Order: sequence, then C-alpha cells, then structure tokens
Amino acid sequence: MKVHPPHGPIHSIKEFLVHLLAITIGLLIALGLEASVEWVHHRRLVREARENIFQEIRDNERNVAEELNALPAEKSYLRKTLIPSVNRCPGDRPSLSKISTGRLPVLMLQAGRLRFPPEP
Repeated sequence: MKVHPPHGPIHSIKEFLVHLLAITIGLLIALGLEASVEWVHHRRLVREARENIFQEIRDNERNVAEELNALPAEKSYLRKTLIPSVNRCPGDRPSLSKISTGRLPVLMLQAGRLRFPPEP
C-alpha cells in the first residue's frame, strides 16, 4: 500500500489529525475489505470440503453395503473350494462350524501339505 503525503504543508495539529484520521480510516476500510474477501473465500472452501466429505461418506456406505451383500457368496465359494481341496491328515476333523460362524479356520503347512490345526 502506498500512503501519499498531503498536497500542501501541514500548519496545525488539527490538519495533522485530519490527515492521520483519513489515512487510518482508509487503512481500516482496505483491511476490512480484504478480510471480507478472505472470509468469503474460506467459506467457499469449507463448503466444498464438506461436500467432498459427505460424498466420500456416501461412497463408502455404498461400498460397504456392496461388500456386505457379497459376503455370503464369497463364504459359499470358500466353503466349496477350500474344504475339499485341503489334504487332510488321518484323524483331522475340520469343524465347519468355524466357517458357518464367519471365522475361517487357520490352515497349517506341514511337510508340504495343507492341513487344519488340531481342535482345542
């Protein structure tokens, strides 16, 4: 910002105070306008951020619903493919209840063969 000197010499304290007051009012107006522009800009950024966050929440909810709907099919697929393909050692009796409750049994690799761990 540029502050221009008065056009003529200042002869009294009253003239000095009038010039000082004019400069102060001008600076306050300029600073107020700049703050208003920044406030409007920040409000727009806040609105955009909120819209983006809400859109992301909606997308996440949709994705979670799709994944939850796909779980029974995936569970059925895993039951069909994992259990028959596991080479069981004699005496191993894998419990299907672990799969039906949603907890897959941990498979162990022993001597190059997959097998279920012993039941507790």
